[in-house]
Amino acid sequence: MYALLLTLHALLRWVVVIVGILAVGRALLGWRGAWRWTPLDARLSMIYPIVVDIQVLLGLILYFFLSPELAGVGGTPLGDVLADGRQFYWTFAHTFVMIVALALIHIGRVRMKRADDDAGRFRQTAIFYGLGTLAILLLIPWPFMTPYGRPLLPSPWT
Repeated sequence: MYALLLTLHALLRWVVVIVGILAVGRALLGWRGAWRWTPLDARLSMIYPIVVDIQVLLGLILYFFLSPELAGVGGTPLGDVLADGRQFYWTFAHTFVMIVALALIHIGRVRMKRADDDAGRFRQTAIFYGLGTLAILLLIPWPFMTPYGRPLLPSPWT
């Protein structure tokens, strides 16, 4: 079960990244170019929080129930967890920042829906989705992030 959910979580990362970049890119262009808010913008602004919700839900299931990265951390003194870069990353940094990113994206969704005009919709989307996407991109365990990096494409057979 762990390998399956970790693989889904790793693959869904690419959906989150692609949809996030599309939503933020269109919002930035629309904000700067005084575009009209289109059905595509509305769909992207709706789909992005949904895929991030699913991604965070999978991550929390891994975090609380299945991850060997966190096995035994409950009995480890906090100072030891904070001193170990790998444990700190998985126990606090990755999890906390992803939840903050989710909150920013949802705040952006609410503020976008309350905006009075197209420029306001694009501005709110660009700011909050942009901050959330930046946080996600910074705390994804990219392969170059030693000692806790993960491969770009998962393989449940390794």
